[in-house]
Amino acid sequence: GWDPPLADVLLRLRKCAQLLRMTREHVLHSLELCGLEGTVEEDQRVAIFSSVMAVLSSGEEPAPGEDASGAEAGMAALLSRAAYAFDMDQEGGAGGCVTLASLATAKGAEAIALGQDARAVVSLSSRAPLPLEVRGIRAQFSDGSECETRGAVALEPGVQAKIPLSFCPKLAGDVRCHKLEVLLGDAAALHWSGDGPALSQFCLEVTDPAGRPRAESQGQAQHQAKRQDPISCSFTIKTPPGEFPLLRQAVDAEGRSPVPPRFVIFARLSSQEDALVIREARVEGAGTGCRISAFPPLRGAGL
Repeated sequence: GWDPPLADVLLRLRKCAQLLRMTREHVLHSLELCGLEGTVEEDQRVAIFSSVMAVLSSGEEPAPGEDASGAEAGMAALLSRAAYAFDMDQEGGAGGCVTLASLATAKGAEAIALGQDARAVVSLSSRAPLPLEVRGIRAQFSDGSECETRGAVALEPGVQAKIPLSFCPKLAGDVRCHKLEVLLGDAAALHWSGDGPALSQFCLEVTDPAGRPRAESQGQAQHQAKRQDPISCSFTIKTPPGEFPLLRQAVDAEGRSPVPPRFVIFARLSSQEDALVIREARVEGAGTGCRISAFPPLRGAGL
């Protein structure tokens, strides 16, 4: 399989990062190596794990007048002060050691009334050779609400830990998770976005006890405002999500002269609630030669 050559490359990259004093890359490659059970010798995995945890436990010195224990600091402040930040959706290496299995509503709490506390469960697992300490979790939701949990949780090797979260939704409608952050040790912040597979399935139905139509709520009004799309378009998706051509017509590129009717946009898409969002795109076609960097969300009959 691919694991033996991967381990060889990672060991070399880790050594290079150490020699060049690139601590972040050294931590990233070390975490990935810790997850290669059965490929890297157990004694070597334990040594690498102990080394990286020593780095993550060191953290940074607090600023003058700051509580060294962090007891008074919120989880947002602790995460922002973390010396190393890893985007777990883009940097898959650390995910070989720490995995976010899911974020789900607690059983029997899939729908609540506005004003009630919501309950969710974060499922984390580790492939490290020894218990891995998580210091806290912070989650941000589509309605503007957020929650956090403090306190050390040990992720045992090969055991999925379920960590409860509690928050109070601010708006009625379907509430989704936009971002989840995990503080690993004292110095590593792991970030997952709502577009990733682990969070995209989370959806909490929040009803309005006043009985108002959901479209009249503040959140729905904001969504309706976003629907004002200045670009008239229609296209057909030919391949699965990723980088693929979209066929569109009658597009006014960023307010300039309309692009010819027949052309191709190569774009990278991501899902956002009931919309597809074009993150970046390039246009190819006769007389175009232009680049479109962002689009409003595309919804409805045009999809």
